[in-house]
Amino acid sequence: MLHHLAPVWRDRLFFGGGLLVAVVSGVYVAQGVVLIPALVLAASLAVILSLVRTTALQGFVLMGLLAGYLIGNRGFAQFSLIPGLPALPAEMGLVVLAALQVIERAHSGPEARRVGALDVIVLLWIVIGSVRFLFDFRSHGFFALRDFATVYYAAFFFLTQTVLRRRPDFEARLLATLRIAAVVMMITHRLWQFYPGFFFNVLQIGGVPLIFYKADLLGVFLAVGTLLQFVRWEERGGWWRWPLMAVMTFEIIETDNRAAMLALACGGCWLVFGGRWRLAMVVLVTGVVGIFGTLWVAQQTNTPWQQTPLLGLYEKARSVIDPSGQGAYRGDDTANKGDNNRYRLVWWQTVARETVEENPVTGLGFGYDLARNFMQRYYGDNSGDYSVRSPHSIVMTVFARMGVVGLLPFLFLLGLMARHTWRALSSTDHAGLGLWIGAWGIMVSAFFGVVLEGPMGAVTFWILLGAAYGRSPLPAPVSTPGGIELDGGIDAGRPTAEQPRP
Repeated sequence: MLHHLAPVWRDRLFFGGGLLVAVVSGVYVAQGVVLIPALVLAASLAVILSLVRTTALQGFVLMGLLAGYLIGNRGFAQFSLIPGLPALPAEMGLVVLAALQVIERAHSGPEARRVGALDVIVLLWIVIGSVRFLFDFRSHGFFALRDFATVYYAAFFFLTQTVLRRRPDFEARLLATLRIAAVVMMITHRLWQFYPGFFFNVLQIGGVPLIFYKADLLGVFLAVGTLLQFVRWEERGGWWRWPLMAVMTFEIIETDNRAAMLALACGGCWLVFGGRWRLAMVVLVTGVVGIFGTLWVAQQTNTPWQQTPLLGLYEKARSVIDPSGQGAYRGDDTANKGDNNRYRLVWWQTVARETVEENPVTGLGFGYDLARNFMQRYYGDNSGDYSVRSPHSIVMTVFARMGVVGLLPFLFLLGLMARHTWRALSSTDHAGLGLWIGAWGIMVSAFFGVVLEGPMGAVTFWILLGAAYGRSPLPAPVSTPGGIELDGGIDAGRPTAEQPRP
């Protein structure tokens, strides 16, 4: 047996065996056979990783995904890490994190884990979606897999909790990554607008630009960044954060994305409900000053106010409370707001009616074309081809794909998010509050867009939610066989910064 050998002979045995495996693998590679060497390499990496703690590496993977999706945006999301294969960052990050955590758990043995209400709800939602997907994949293939991404991205919720349970210091790093990346994104977006040739022709690999911005994602990430800057100001101060928040708010308005404005407004409302009114007050005062300043300039130049940016801002705000799109919009940038509202409303009505008539319990499934009937109803014979498959609302998408059995857990998830956010508002845990508010910003935007159905918004949201839930206070645990600890109620997660950590 190996432990009876002298250390020098044990080292020689391992060295000789490793050399033999390397030579055989080289022969296979020379003959064009790569499967066996690949398996040997994978096994070797698994052995090495089992001997070291990889939690820090996992934390840096999460930080890299957040920074990549904010700064690189759609360009980063479309970049394949392995040329010729669909090895996209979200999927590769999911595989790497899951593999590292399995290896680390196998090496260190079982550990105590507290399972809370939100854990159960998210897991139930994933299981329901997975069962539905198994039936749909046989019929729709790749299209079903693409639509199912909305569900499997939720695995980041659990992966993030595992990382932060072992390395709590990465919570602050994740928040810092989001704050810094949002500011960098704001700057690079302007550069992207001024010098598009550089970003499309130079800063690209294999024809894929590394930075490519989508207006809806840009707006919602700026909203999240603004809210996080305010929470950080409450915690650490810094006068310079206020002009920074003002500039970021201006950039949100420049994106012409109402969902992003609602995301910022939702975060502001949560803060006001918790007695944190400074951000709303500053935004209000800034808005009033801006309005009167614009009117004064218009008066001095004999310009009708309808020809100033005020008309566009007024009509954007008005369109938010005009879901049927019946109002008249005259601005150059807002003339299509009524049509845009009607477009969404008709699509939602069509999808809801179709799902109720076809299969209200388990939905129409992943891979089903949710745009076909809508296109016929909205455009008639001129519908043509339409590449968009989502009705621009995560609630309607979940209902259409998974029916009532999928929608109910999702609605419970929203309720639990609201309850935990309310509790975070009354605590001194600024990091936890920032995570909850940031998650709400993305969720609100998803009510009117597709940000949770692609990796850019979905991965960021589930990482935020997992980190936020990991900070929520717990009641006294109840031990069960197998090292699992169940909490006694709805307040699940990891203790706050003020409480002892397990």
